[in-house]
Amino acid sequence: MADKYQVKKGTGRKLVTSYADLLDRPGRYTEDDGLEMPLPPCPQCEAEANGKDTGPHRDCPRVQPPCPDCQGKGKLIWAEAGYVPWHRICNFCGSHWDLHPGPVGAGYIRRARFYS
Repeated sequence: MADKYQVKKGTGRKLVTSYADLLDRPGRYTEDDGLEMPLPPCPQCEAEANGKDTGPHRDCPRVQPPCPDCQGKGKLIWAEAGYVPWHRICNFCGSHWDLHPGPVGAGYIRRARFYS
């Protein structure tokens, strides 16, 4: 018998900037729609993988990818405290995701699963 789980889709419609507000984002538990998306490419990551020094690295789309649920209005922000490693929450809509990193050009995001 398969484990029962649900996913948490965000219902927020406001950008938040504090970590406390990020953890308080509204949402609803629902069945998993199976959405998985590859991590977006990052030119700076690719250059570094090829041995080029690119200097400080900020706003990498592989670290904070855009949220598919709100069409990129929000970014998936680190939220591992109280969750599993690589957990992310959208700072706009509040959807919960797990980031599955891989080498440059690989990796994906998948809806976070909450088991009962």
